[in-house]
Amino acid sequence: MICGILLSLCAMYSIPHERHETGIQKLGKGEYYIINPPEINGIYFVTSSKLTINLYQNGSIELFIGKEKIIMVSYGNATNIIDLNCSINPVLVYVTEARDEIIIEYDYHVMYNLKPFAWLVIPAIICATLGTILTSLTAISILALNKIE
Repeated sequence: MICGILLSLCAMYSIPHERHETGIQKLGKGEYYIINPPEINGIYFVTSSKLTINLYQNGSIELFIGKEKIIMVSYGNATNIIDLNCSINPVLVYVTEARDEIIIEYDYHVMYNLKPFAWLVIPAIICATLGTILTSLTAISILALNKIE
């Protein structure tokens, strides 16, 4: 049982990380672009995610984040920081108004905790269960021996 507890404590260990996906895109009226989140490998827990959008030129865009729609209008230069509430989904950018082309600069920033030893949970469960069963069997056998004497 102690082995299971120690393994589960090791499985809880996490390492803080952050990743950025940045880029610049030129789009005309009626065009769209998908901003993908940064690639994260392994078992992780997202603590913060945000998208920073800079618009250059006059125009407006619509951002589709899940079921939410955000409209952003620029009269020259505009910056918008959007809190994504710890989600890491692709964002669709659609240009609704533009004279020529709108230049969109973005930074998709994700902060997360990587759990490199999360797989230790499985042997921890097995060890804890076996420890509990063996402890119960030992207690039952001691009680049975005391009744016999």
